[in-house]
Amino acid sequence: YLTEMRQERDTLSEEVAGLSSAYNLLETEYRSGSSGGQTEMTAGGETPAEDGDRKSSMDQRVKNLQEENARLSTDVRAANEWMAMAVSRMNEMEAENESLQSQGHTSNADSSGEMDSLRQELSRVRQESEAFKLESETALAAKDDELARSQTLVQELEAKIEEPPET
Repeated sequence: YLTEMRQERDTLSEEVAGLSSAYNLLETEYRSGSSGGQTEMTAGGETPAEDGDRKSSMDQRVKNLQEENARLSTDVRAANEWMAMAVSRMNEMEAENESLQSQGHTSNADSSGEMDSLRQELSRVRQESEAFKLESETALAAKDDELARSQTLVQELEAKIEEPPET
C-alpha cells in the first residue's frame, strides 16, 4: 500500500514537473513574441490585429497553465501531507503490533494449561457432534424408508381407484 502511494506521489511529481516545463516554455515563447516591435506585418505575415489575437490566445493559455500548475501544486502538497499521515499511522500500528506480539509471547506461557483444557473440550465436542450426526443420519434413513413405503402405498391405492370395478 505504501509503495502504491509512493508511486502515485512520484507520478504526480512528474506531471507537475512536465506542466511546469510546458508553462515555462510557453512563458518564454510569449515573452520572446512580445519583446519584438510590431510593424505593419509581423514576421509570420500576420497583421497587428491577428498578432494581438494570437497574443491574447497565448495569454489565456498561459493563465490556464498557471491555474493548472497551482492546482497541481496544491494536490501534491495534499498528497505529501496524506503520505506523512499514512506513514505516521503505519509506524504507530507497527509499534502497537510489536507490543501485542510481545504480550502474546508472555501470555502464551501462562495460558498453556488453558489451551490444553480448551483442546480437550474441543475434542469432546467434536466426538459428541459426530455421534449426533450419526444418530441423525440413521433417523433420516429410517424416515426415508418410511416415506418410500408411504409413497408405494399411495401409488397402489391410486391404481386400485383407477381400476374399473369388477362385475
